[in-house]
Amino acid sequence: MQIYTFSDEPPNGVRRRFKFSTSSMPQHHTSSGALERTRLRPPHSYLVIMHNDDETTMDFVVDVLMQIFRLNYQQSMKVMLKVHKEGQCTVAKYRSLDMAQTKVRRAVQAAEEAGFPLKFSIEPVVEE
Repeated sequence: MQIYTFSDEPPNGVRRRFKFSTSSMPQHHTSSGALERTRLRPPHSYLVIMHNDDETTMDFVVDVLMQIFRLNYQQSMKVMLKVHKEGQCTVAKYRSLDMAQTKVRRAVQAAEEAGFPLKFSIEPVVEE
């Protein structure tokens, strides 16, 4: 976590600015006594995965991918065919679990309104 504090006294006519402080950065001592910063793990990313079913039409799947997940036509066709042939396919990757859940919720709601049993899952991925 980075802490920003106000500088003590800005020069005349200059707006108050933030001063960066690294005092709260995780640190530890090595065996030689040197002080090192600890590397933090990057945040999770989340994969949205679409699963195949025998009832949802290919046209509907392409429409959902284009309208909700914002894929272009070629990308949508590629994902739809991979889901059809292999049983599942990654649709998108999001940094926020909330965004992944929102997209899935919207897609499932559209499918239910159209009478299709479209299924998705969300899987966390730790990037190194």
